[in-house]
Amino acid sequence: MPNSKRPTDTDPPAVPRWDRRDALALAVIAVVIAIPMRGLLRDHGAAMEEGFMLVFPEQVMSGRIPNKDFLHLYGPGSLWVLAGVYKVFGVSLATERWFGLVQHVGIITGLYWVIRRWGRSIAMIAALTAIFINLNSTGLSALAWNGAIAFGIWAVWALLRARESGDRRWLLVGSGVLVSLALLYRPDVILAVSLASLVALWPMRWRRLAPFLAGLGLAAVGYIVQVIMAGPGNAFRGMFTDPVFTLRMGRTLPMPPVWDHLVGYFQKAAVLRTVGWPFPHIGMSQQLYFWFFITILAPFVVIAVALRTRTRDDDPRRPAALLVLGVFGAGLLTQALQRADQTHLAWVGVITISSLPAAVAQFFTVRPIRRPAWEPWRAPVAASLGAVAFFAAVTPQFTIRAYNDAVLQSINRDVIGFPIQRNGRNFYVPSPSIATAAQELTDKLDGLGPRPGERLFVGPADLRYTPYTDAFFYYLFPELPPATYYIEMDPFDSGPETRLASDVNSADWVILTNVWNAWIEPNNSMKAGSNVPNEIIRRDFCKVGAWGLIPDYSGRSLPMYQLYRRCKPRRAL
Repeated sequence: MPNSKRPTDTDPPAVPRWDRRDALALAVIAVVIAIPMRGLLRDHGAAMEEGFMLVFPEQVMSGRIPNKDFLHLYGPGSLWVLAGVYKVFGVSLATERWFGLVQHVGIITGLYWVIRRWGRSIAMIAALTAIFINLNSTGLSALAWNGAIAFGIWAVWALLRARESGDRRWLLVGSGVLVSLALLYRPDVILAVSLASLVALWPMRWRRLAPFLAGLGLAAVGYIVQVIMAGPGNAFRGMFTDPVFTLRMGRTLPMPPVWDHLVGYFQKAAVLRTVGWPFPHIGMSQQLYFWFFITILAPFVVIAVALRTRTRDDDPRRPAALLVLGVFGAGLLTQALQRADQTHLAWVGVITISSLPAAVAQFFTVRPIRRPAWEPWRAPVAASLGAVAFFAAVTPQFTIRAYNDAVLQSINRDVIGFPIQRNGRNFYVPSPSIATAAQELTDKLDGLGPRPGERLFVGPADLRYTPYTDAFFYYLFPELPPATYYIEMDPFDSGPETRLASDVNSADWVILTNVWNAWIEPNNSMKAGSNVPNEIIRRDFCKVGAWGLIPDYSGRSLPMYQLYRRCKPRRAL
């Protein structure tokens, strides 16, 4: 008869103890991470996203408050932590990227130890899958999402160990703290961590959950502090109203992805990767299409295997652990549904797809019903073949080729990151022409000797549209406070009901760019807003210079960057 007994406190642990073979597996994982590291450290960054992860924590260090002094769409936790890191190691691109690597390693090692229940080989395959899916999605940028997922997967590990262990108190406290940190980084992971916590803690009596609730109180304290500092209205608007209602329609993409062509700006930019791929594969739009469905279906496959095998495994803790892992991945799917591009699919797939090797091992190594038994060695082989097929044939452009790009850049071939520098600070952009123009503008503004405390505004050349921005200029000029609440310059920041016009009116210096003119997506990011900010610049600012040339849609050449300085007194709006 199937073994349906529940584990007791005297049962052996579901996870074997650490030994030298774990050290070898983790060493292999470390080598795979290290090989492209030099290239990733000097790869071009996301001008807005990585730019604001350099700027926002420094604003916090100077006493400015998220959602009161600048818009920040996520929880305050990542800014508080990065501000502390910058305080110790200094504000630099290198510091930010090394910390971003720590977040990636947190996800990868967390997956390894959760999936270790199915053996070292399966755990290593899952960890390597996570590397190729997520390491290159946004490079080493220390984005809040990766930090939240790292805390989330370690919370899953702690919850499972608390479920399996007789000494639960500190594991429950630790899991509650980890869930709190995940929520403080990204409140939108609440569905994932709630589902994982409920499923993991379900067998326990509620009166024994006090340690977990105590750890969970850290999130409540953190958000109370943020609400007090920013004010209830500002906090609610910045972390809920703006990201969920105001800005979402300016970032959405068709779901599922379009079959025969790419529609997202950064999807199209991925075509520019220089490394060839000699093996048969489908087109890029088809790659994205299949990747989307694999990402969405994967957690339900994991859940189905967990439920199917829950009464047939000699140790029922494994299907229980697989179920927790599956519901955690399912709770992350809203991120992939929100914007189905390669970055968001990687952010979700790093959990949902990387969990599939555990499902393979679980399905084929429990006592079979109506199928031949598999030898234990066959599960790692099947999982490996599935991973190879996924990376080599289904998604090579967004995964293995991106990894290869970083490897080649590490040995000074096919360089795709070009630096802009000022006073020991640097940032990398994707082309030498952009780097040259941005460097000339930076040198010009530096040579004009702006006084510390004068306000700098950075935005697109036509401020009726705000699809994207070069926020890294604020990082290069830390002595010039940002003149705008909208450092991110998200769509609809230019609407008549926003404060963008008054922000521009408060500036002393303005940097405008045409670099992002090619941003055309099937959403509201190209919806025209108020023209008042443009009128203020024409009325009260004088052009200092323009650098670089880039074509617009009609074939005209426009300047990549323009610098303006205030030449007329401010007027009331």
